[in-house]
Amino acid sequence: MLEFMKQTEVETFKNVIGAIAYFRDDPLFGDSPWASLSDAGVLFAIGNGYNLSQGSNLTSCGGNQLCDTASQNWSNYFSEYERNGYASAYGLWGTAEGSGVQYGTALAEPLRKNLSLAENIQIDVFVGWGDRYRNMVSGRGAVGTIGGVSCAILMRCFGYLDPADARSGGFIYLVGRHGTNNIANGFFALEVTVLNVFQSAGISPRNVPVR
Repeated sequence: MLEFMKQTEVETFKNVIGAIAYFRDDPLFGDSPWASLSDAGVLFAIGNGYNLSQGSNLTSCGGNQLCDTASQNWSNYFSEYERNGYASAYGLWGTAEGSGVQYGTALAEPLRKNLSLAENIQIDVFVGWGDRYRNMVSGRGAVGTIGGVSCAILMRCFGYLDPADARSGGFIYLVGRHGTNNIANGFFALEVTVLNVFQSAGISPRNVPVR
């Protein structure tokens, strides 16, 4: 992604770099086939969209509608960025990234049946939180106020919502490692407790690998 930003001179993916670093350093996602494939889908859509915006041959999506949609949304973003600048294109970023994540997670969905319960919970928590973050970037996220000021506005002022600001990468990384992971661990403990209750009652729930 660093090389992509350098080559295209579109340096608005610093939060994506934070997400990639989180996947790399996380105990569950570090060697996860789901993380690798979903991330590859997200990055493919970005590159595909850029090529489309430049009039290059569109790399085939193989008829995958989610891939086509994500690629077109990214093309819209890059085209607007080139025509009118980043400020004008900013709202399109969240929409494009959201559709790219939809494509990437759908691509990797078949792998989830072989994942542990802990990783499946962490996936749901991280993707769900990420959806809310992307909605805020695109201007659709109603996340309350602090002192009468929109949380989304405050977060953008601090750079946390700005894909062009390096602080957004640090924000994504820290929330992933210390926020979503803690929430996921809490849900995991609850799930294990429920499974134990079923087993102690002599009920055999569907066999799920726990770790």
